[in-house]
Amino acid sequence: LGSGVEEEFDLVIGADGIRSAVRAFIQPDAPAPQYTQTRVTFALTDGKSKSLRDPAALSELHQHFGDGLYTLIYSAPGQSKDTHTDMVITAAADPRPTGENPRYTESPDIEKAREELLAELRRSRMPREALEVATRASRLFTVGVYQHRPLPRWSQGGCVVVGDSAHAMAPFLGQGANQAMMDAVALGKRLGKAAERGGGAAEVEKALREYERVRKPPTSALIAKSSVLGKIETQGGVGAVLRDGLFGVAGALGIPGQVFLDNAIPRM
Repeated sequence: LGSGVEEEFDLVIGADGIRSAVRAFIQPDAPAPQYTQTRVTFALTDGKSKSLRDPAALSELHQHFGDGLYTLIYSAPGQSKDTHTDMVITAAADPRPTGENPRYTESPDIEKAREELLAELRRSRMPREALEVATRASRLFTVGVYQHRPLPRWSQGGCVVVGDSAHAMAPFLGQGANQAMMDAVALGKRLGKAAERGGGAAEVEKALREYERVRKPPTSALIAKSSVLGKIETQGGVGAVLRDGLFGVAGALGIPGQVFLDNAIPRM
């Protein structure tokens, strides 16, 4: 353990994040998390004032695609009645290695970070509401987007991984937390059946293999899909023009809704 104390357990479930120690135990030569060459910036207001956005849009999430930039704008309830926390989140292609920032540490120079964000929003011709939220934001932080390559196996003896420890993925399909919850349900079901059969070591290991058999294919596919979608959404130049045309046709046909629904269907 982190304290240096050694303990023995019949079962260890690694839900310890993208740089999982349990993952490293199961597969010591597994590659490190892969930087997707994408960074995400969050800008949030303090939640003490009324929203800057149109009141009719407060329950809506607005997505915008610009030249090399994807932007999401939405609002959450604030600290008291009639107040909101407005947020603008951007994703941009960036080949420079950007820190993972797992604790969401705020930018040390908030004014500099704000000016850089505003310049990026203006360059990509993002709408006025994005600029207004960024201007009033009291918290700004940037994270690098990392993902895993699929592991050859998810368990070793009585050790197994779930969530980001098993299949960290880019956020562009919004499936990270969903898939972790599906892992928990799927694993719980298999362990419950193992307990009904006596719960010995052999039964537990069988349950872990069955859990992997069910959950590994859909999550491996989502890692690939999320990565591809992120690259498409952050295209610049000619790529952005082609993306906008593709998304326009796909939207008219209702394809995005079908894609997101299909990826959110429980496979457990």
